[in-house]
Amino acid sequence: MHRGRRMWVAVVGLVAALSVHAAAINLFQTAEPLGSGGSTLTVGTGLVSRKAGGGTEWFLTPQLRFTLGWSDTIDLGIHTGGLSRVGTAKVDWLGILVDVEIPLMRRPGAFTFAWGAGAGTGLDLFGEGWGAFGQLLFETQATPLPIFVVYRPVFPFDAGTFALAHYVAGGVWLRLAPIARGFLMIDLTREQWSVGFGVEFLF
Repeated sequence: MHRGRRMWVAVVGLVAALSVHAAAINLFQTAEPLGSGGSTLTVGTGLVSRKAGGGTEWFLTPQLRFTLGWSDTIDLGIHTGGLSRVGTAKVDWLGILVDVEIPLMRRPGAFTFAWGAGAGTGLDLFGEGWGAFGQLLFETQATPLPIFVVYRPVFPFDAGTFALAHYVAGGVWLRLAPIARGFLMIDLTREQWSVGFGVEFLF
C-alpha cells in the first residue's frame, strides 16, 4: 500500500476512540478531484454568533482539513477543529469527520459535480454523538470568481428517532498561488449561520 495511504488509514483508525462537544464547522471542500497521490491541507476559521442570556456571544472556529487523492477519481478527507469564544484563550475541540468524494460529472476548466458520504462525531452535525452524512458538491473553475456549493443531508445515530438535518455551504474560491487557493464562504445548519475563511495548500 502507498505510504501516504497507510498513514491516512492509521489516522482514520483513531476516529473510533474520539468523543466531542457540539460546535460549528465550515465546509472547506470543493468538487474537483485531486488525482492519485495528490494531497491538500486546508487551514481556516469560522466566525459564528450564539444568543446567550440577553446578549450575543461570538466564537471563532479554527479548523484543519486534510484531503488525499486515493485514486484519480476518489478523494478521502479528514476534518477537525476547535471552538473559542472571542476574548478568551480557551479552545474546545470540535471533533472529527471523515469522508469520501467521487466526481459524477466533470468538464476540466469549466465545472465539476461530485457526490460522497462520511461519518464522524460532534461538529454541530450530530449533537454530542455520532452520525453519518451524504454530500453533493458543485464547483466552477471559471474566472474571475469561481464558486462552490456543498449540500449535506445529516443522519445522527443517537437521536432516538429518524432526525434528518440539512447542511448547506457556498462561496467563492480564489487562486492565490500555483499551490494555494483561498475560500470565502457562508454555512447554514440547524438555523445557525457561520462565515468561513480558509487557505488550501497543495502538496
